[in-house]
Amino acid sequence: MSLHLIFSPTGAKACLDRCSPDDRLVLLGDGVYAANQLTQSPVSAAAIDMMASDAEARGITKSERGDIRRIDYKQLVGLTEEHSPIVSWHD
Repeated sequence: MSLHLIFSPTGAKACLDRCSPDDRLVLLGDGVYAANQLTQSPVSAAAIDMMASDAEARGITKSERGDIRRIDYKQLVGLTEEHSPIVSWHD
C-alpha cells in the first residue's frame, strides 16, 4: 500500500490517474483545495486524509471537505511508518 502526499489540485488529478484502490492519500498545503475533487472520485473518503492545520489556514469548511478526516503531524508520521512507498504529488 502506497501513501500519496498531495500538495496541489493538479497533483491530485495526476495521483487519481495512478493510485490503487488500497492506497492512502493525504492532502497537504494547497492540496487541501482538491478535497471536493477527491470526494467526487472513485476513491473512498476513508482512504483520504487532510492536514488539519493546512485546511484551517486555507479556510476549508466541513462542507468542502465532506467525509475526509483531518489529521495532525503525529498522525501523518504514523501513516509514513505504515506505508511504502511514499509518493509526492505537486504540479
